[in-house]
Amino acid sequence: YLEHSVDEHKHIILQALFGELTVLGFIALITFFLLQSGAFEHISLRVYHDELHLLHLFEKVHFALFFVMVLFLLLIGWLIFVQSRAAATWKLLDKGATDYLQGQRSKRRDVERRRRELEEHALLEAAAEARRRAKLSQAGDLP
Repeated sequence: YLEHSVDEHKHIILQALFGELTVLGFIALITFFLLQSGAFEHISLRVYHDELHLLHLFEKVHFALFFVMVLFLLLIGWLIFVQSRAAATWKLLDKGATDYLQGQRSKRRDVERRRRELEEHALLEAAAEARRRAKLSQAGDLP
């Protein structure tokens, strides 16, 4: 469920997490069989001349791996949290920038429309002045 309910970026993080958990699970499975078969005691007796020495070393390594795994899970959780916050912030900034650009485009259209209106008005006034002068010139009243 979790893999199918997250976005692409979080999916990559979850794949790494599941990969690490799989490796740790495989190591735990192998060590379980070694403990149950008595291989640890046999190897410990041959190497350390004590049946329990290797078992105690294994327990220390086992706890260390467990705490590393817990730390890894916390780190993954923190990364997902930070990534979600950053994505939300970027989405908000992107929307703000889009709104700002649309506002600027709207203002530019308004300015262009007003400029065209003023140009049309100036042309109409110039044409009216030209017609007035032409009438005056025909009537001979032009200075």
